[in-house]
Amino acid sequence: MVKDLLNVSINKVIQIDVNKMGSLVQATGGITMQNPKAFNAEGYEFKQGTVNLQTADQVQAYMTQIDDTDLDASITRIQNVSMELYGNIQKIAHMKKLESFNYYREILYAFSNTVKTNIRKVTVIFLLFSGIWVGAATSFFEISLVFSVLAGIISSNLLENEFVPYSVILILVFQNLLIGTGSHLTGNLSGLTYLTQVPMVFVWTINLCLKKVDKLSKVDISFIVLMIFSLSSLAFGRGPIQAIISNLRDLSTFYFTYRIGKRFIKTE
Repeated sequence: MVKDLLNVSINKVIQIDVNKMGSLVQATGGITMQNPKAFNAEGYEFKQGTVNLQTADQVQAYMTQIDDTDLDASITRIQNVSMELYGNIQKIAHMKKLESFNYYREILYAFSNTVKTNIRKVTVIFLLFSGIWVGAATSFFEISLVFSVLAGIISSNLLENEFVPYSVILILVFQNLLIGTGSHLTGNLSGLTYLTQVPMVFVWTINLCLKKVDKLSKVDISFIVLMIFSLSSLAFGRGPIQAIISNLRDLSTFYFTYRIGKRFIKTE
């Protein structure tokens, strides 16, 4: 661990997506470097000698590992690209303000799309856990519902991240503990029922914020059919209305949770 080796405190983790480093290269005007060995990758031909990389796609192709024997060479290429990119940023830093303005604007845009931090994940957990606890302690359950909506919006932007379904599991596991401790410490007993709806609001918000609509599978169709049957029983007055609404709520929440797992959990 870096923390143990250097004996320093690490408060935040920043992960650079190497596959998107090309965005930064393109934003800084491209790079020119020496290529020790000719090869082809992702439709691009890189000849031996001087190569000029201008676009994000070119850079990504250049850093691609071609096969198992190319591991060391691909690591070297990534390091070389990183050094050239560092050189570009140094040059821009010494430019006049008017000259460098456009570069800085492009770098900031590329950086926002390339760098991922764990801050958003911590924020999601903080909003969910603190929202439930504060709601249980004060009976202001509205705070919990607003916090769960905010957490859902943030989570929906963590694309292709397995943290999202895990956060759903975490809030389901710990919600009763948070409600119990919050209400016990303050002696509050009102509004606790509403707090059990926080996971539902969280799950619904994530699904409503997802832009991409996946193709319906057999499981999707099964859930939809079940919800239609429940709706029909509500329309024709078969059974207590409260029980039918509860069934609809539970079915839709289960379905939306399934969709979250389907979207964010990667399978080989």
